[in-house]
Amino acid sequence: MIPQNVMPVVFLEGTDYEMGYQYGEQLAEYFPFACSDAWVRALKRGDSRHPTASSRENVLRDVKIYRALLEEHMPEQLEQIRGICDALADAGVALQETDILLVQSGVNRRLAAEEHSRLGSTSGGKDCCAWSAWGETTKNGQLICGDSCDGDFKPQVCMIAFPEEGCPYVTTAYIGELSDHFSYSFKGLFFGDSGGNGRRLADWGYGLRWPSVIQHCVRFADGAEDAERMIASWPHALPENYHLVDKSRSARVIEITADLQTVRKPGEYGEGDFLYSTNNFMANEMRCACDPQESSKYVLHGGWPGNAGVPRNLEMFHLFEAYKGSVDLEFAKMMWRFPGDSPSVLGEGGWSNMICRLSNTRVGLVLPDEGEFGEVHICTGPVGRVIHQFRRSTFPVQATHQFVRIPLQSSAEQIVDAMYNLGCDSIAASYHALSRSNLDHPNYFGLQEIQREAHTCLYEGREAYYKGLLSSSTRRLSWLSEAASQLALAQAHAGELREMIEMPPTIPDMLGLPAWQGGYSIEAEYGPGFESKTMDA
Repeated sequence: MIPQNVMPVVFLEGTDYEMGYQYGEQLAEYFPFACSDAWVRALKRGDSRHPTASSRENVLRDVKIYRALLEEHMPEQLEQIRGICDALADAGVALQETDILLVQSGVNRRLAAEEHSRLGSTSGGKDCCAWSAWGETTKNGQLICGDSCDGDFKPQVCMIAFPEEGCPYVTTAYIGELSDHFSYSFKGLFFGDSGGNGRRLADWGYGLRWPSVIQHCVRFADGAEDAERMIASWPHALPENYHLVDKSRSARVIEITADLQTVRKPGEYGEGDFLYSTNNFMANEMRCACDPQESSKYVLHGGWPGNAGVPRNLEMFHLFEAYKGSVDLEFAKMMWRFPGDSPSVLGEGGWSNMICRLSNTRVGLVLPDEGEFGEVHICTGPVGRVIHQFRRSTFPVQATHQFVRIPLQSSAEQIVDAMYNLGCDSIAASYHALSRSNLDHPNYFGLQEIQREAHTCLYEGREAYYKGLLSSSTRRLSWLSEAASQLALAQAHAGELREMIEMPPTIPDMLGLPAWQGGYSIEAEYGPGFESKTMDA
């Protein structure tokens, strides 16, 4: 199952059951891979972060516990899963509720710790980051939100949902998950996420994970403060950093484990009109979770060492401080192309730990102030064209390195219409760039082929759009989803062509800003005190 180079856009609408059915119906071919991946990770612990195996009986026990949690706190999600299962059955895909639930509940390292009396990782299983900036930090004070999900490159989807109950929302996720990050409510609530540190058994529990937490918050919370109240009322499974900001500029990072929870707000640790979070904890109250032996040195603006979080935190802090008032959409894109220093020989140490990584499986930028409902920009895979933080499972397939722009509107039809116009604009710009390069460009005929592919996607998108507009059957939503997906591809290929002719900004200098000075360093990726893999009870 090869992941697509630009994630499909899928529209969902109606009751929870109907949205689940539409999800399963439109992406049925991908669900067997998603469920097999979940079972392998649960039974075999398929990578170094999950090194201990488990029994099928214990995994089923874990899934049963998770189902009871959803029944108590988020019963609407069980209705979605019921709809998914029925759609898969109708498509001839033999998967059960347990399989779909396991994708949501994931590998429970509390279970592994209880079975084997040790914990194989200090991480929440993510290498992600999130940030938000506004006021004096950004141009014209606009709110800009950024998030990257890092990890194994797997089939992904952008879901735009119009539920019968609750607020419309957009979420990007691995196919099979009900949601993931980034996610964004049409009310203006941005939800970013990254893992955290947990060195004690108490920090890992039988609680809710991000695929459930994120969707419920962006659908039902009125803003960041309301989402914080929801999160505080639930049991949680593992260490996380939940990054919340809304259109009123109410921002916070909820640093959380199964045992602890604290809220970090802008200014408390030296920030200005911005906030950032990666895979470590910043708050003083969280030291007992990530450094129970009190053997680590706190890094100012970087937090408690662990999971390469400190250098990425420092990068974001120094970028926002050094370029205060200059942060806009193009600056935000540049941040995920900014590679840092590379080693002289591939495979040796020395890579800078930047947010620009080969392991960026998707990057999202959200502009809540654009239009009535906001606007999102999504890149499938890494934005930067670098081999950075190499890992064998992170290679995207024919990556375009392009952001796809999706203006959020009040219906699926209006979103597709806006995306068609953007596709036309993108192709016009790429056509102009190609015409100027003429036959002098060494890869002129290859560029022509990319332009042809962009045109093909545009016309196929328009054809699917017409079918959706004229359809009164249940196929209407599938046609509109196909249209949006093809129009996203048209944007991506047109942008890919332009960037082959003229390199996009990868450092601040290329945006006409002063040269990056850097000026920070740490001794090691994890820092002292994190070499041991034993766990304190």
